[in-house]
Amino acid sequence: NQTQFQIDGVNSNAAMDQGAMAIPNVDAIAELSVSTNSFSAEYGRDPVQVILVTKSGGNEFHGSAWEFFQNDALNARNTFAKTVPRLRFNQFGGSVGGPIKRNKTFFFVNLQHTINPNATLFNQQNTLATPAMLNGDLSSISTPIIDPTTNQPFVGNIIPQNRISSASKFLSSYLLTSPTGRLVQNVPVQHNVWDGTMRLDHAITSKQSIYGRWTVQNYLDTSVGYEPAAIQDTTLRQHNLGVNYNYALTPTILLTVSGGYIHSDFLSTSPGFTGKENLTDKAGIQGFPTTVRENVIGLPNVNISGYNGFGVPGFGTPERLWSYVKTIKSNLTVVRGGHTFGFGYEFDDDSVYGNHGSGNSRGTFGFNGQYTGNGFADYLLGLTSSSNRNYPLAPFGLDHSPYSGLYAQDSWKVTPNLNHHRPRSRPMQ
Repeated sequence: NQTQFQIDGVNSNAAMDQGAMAIPNVDAIAELSVSTNSFSAEYGRDPVQVILVTKSGGNEFHGSAWEFFQNDALNARNTFAKTVPRLRFNQFGGSVGGPIKRNKTFFFVNLQHTINPNATLFNQQNTLATPAMLNGDLSSISTPIIDPTTNQPFVGNIIPQNRISSASKFLSSYLLTSPTGRLVQNVPVQHNVWDGTMRLDHAITSKQSIYGRWTVQNYLDTSVGYEPAAIQDTTLRQHNLGVNYNYALTPTILLTVSGGYIHSDFLSTSPGFTGKENLTDKAGIQGFPTTVRENVIGLPNVNISGYNGFGVPGFGTPERLWSYVKTIKSNLTVVRGGHTFGFGYEFDDDSVYGNHGSGNSRGTFGFNGQYTGNGFADYLLGLTSSSNRNYPLAPFGLDHSPYSGLYAQDSWKVTPNLNHHRPRSRPMQ
């Protein structure tokens, strides 16, 4: 990412991917500017600068409230659905600001909540196995099912029971089946978000002021996996704190010192599908012990060409990713005649950590039909086209990723209509 995000003068880029993190909602923003060139050396870290300033309270009380909504009663039906998927979208919030002590201390509070308990369309057309197919009866398939031991078709496209793999027999109870090979169903899902911003401003003296701002965001999402009951829950909570101190040393000299702290915590789980039974081992597939893997045991991933397979929703489930960003920044502005000099220093330190089950900790097995001419027949015989296994990683990450920069700039107002910016410097490490 080549964009620098700053809120109230403090870095707000995520440690993991350098994207924006914990940005206040629009009702909490007083100013927004985007610069792509000729910006001050203070903002010289990336070629694109997105700068936000949050609202503050004043000597008068002010507030607002709002709500946006959507409802399935207003929507059309999907072509493949029998009914209109349930849709409830409510986004509401409010803000209030005012004095704690007139001319001295002020507050501003903003809250927003999004509730989106909807339904998603689970649509499988001719990709589900039938109950008869689980017992080896593939007579509904028009193409011959080849016996790889004789290179001749199975009689009537029926695989004898004694040829079906014991692992396949055990795991077949987790396959989603349908007498017609099809299933269309509306599945409830959740999208729940709330965020808030609080800011306190205080005038210490006529020359000194300080303010602090805290933004918090909390997300909860659910998504559907290989069957309607295979649900993945993801949660994300982010905190963004900033403190800014201003001191007008003289009418032409201003000192600004800022500090920031960002914390993000992402968690992905699939309740009931991990951490209970080592189903890979119970199926008789060796090399998947439970010891030191207790929280990641569960259902293996099985991919069957042309058919709906099964597996734990998401990558590396259960998964946790968390990070921290610490920022200190100071700036001295000096005005001398037509010159405005700026001197400053910025220090950021990022920390990133992860802990997840990796991609194939329960095993990933593929069946592409290369032995029998049909992916599901290969699955019943236990003849894989690919098999993958790895062990879940121990918690990993980066404790420190420091960045620092010194900068200086002279902006010279040559005439009322002409400004000149002298070369600036911003060493980084």
